Amino acid sequence: PPSPSPPSPPPPPPPPSPSTPDAPMNPTGNQESSPPPPPYLAPQEPGAPDSPAPPGDSFSPPPPSNLGFPFCKCERTNYNTPFRFSMGEAIDTGSHTWVSGTLESVGCEVSSDYPCCDMNLKKIEFQIKDTCRSAVGNITVDGKSHAPTFQSYGEGRLVFKITKLNLDYWTAPGVVVAFSLNKAVPGCSTTEDFMVHDTVAIFDSTQRCCPLVDVYGGVPELRR
Repeated sequence: PPSPSPPSPPPPPPPPSPSTPDAPMNPTGNQESSPPPPPYLAPQEPGAPDSPAPPGDSFSPPPPSNLGFPFCKCERTNYNTPFRFSMGEAIDTGSHTWVSGTLESVGCEVSSDYPCCDMNLKKIEFQIKDTCRSAVGNITVDGKSHAPTFQSYGEGRLVFKITKLNLDYWTAPGVVVAFSLNKAVPGCSTTEDFMVHDTVAIFDSTQRCCPLVDVYGGVPELRR
């Protein structure tokens, strides 16, 4: 008997439509008439120029180098925070000036609205003149010797730090922090000359909280 004929091949697929050969494909394989919008840019009105995010925007924080004292991103307001630091009278010893400040604790409201009310006290920072670094001599915390720490964040941004205080609301009151200033260093023998402004930053151990405290009891200016 004759061999059976082989099956006919399937018809070729129709040619693509000439109107859509270059159309992009979306993830499902379907053609689109226009490309998707950029993934990271919010829509803008036609003709509106690109602009930076507004200050304080959570997804676009300013870089640390652009922040004022204490030159890092942290909670700076001293509203509803537990610590204050008051400078006392300076003592002239002849070759040096001894300056001191006393810590105190104040009441505050613990709530999610005030994240720094329950902070501890790890360190105190002073912004000082660049030329006054060598003026710092002995440091004591409640009469015990302490080592100074310095960090420069650029010209005119020198910070003097007294660290490892390890205090809390109950142990901070009455603690005296003192240091000597060498009178041989020009323009650095008094706190008014030595410090750039009348505020210090009090940090907790997480460095999330850094309330600015006026050492003479005033309301500190927040330097952004």
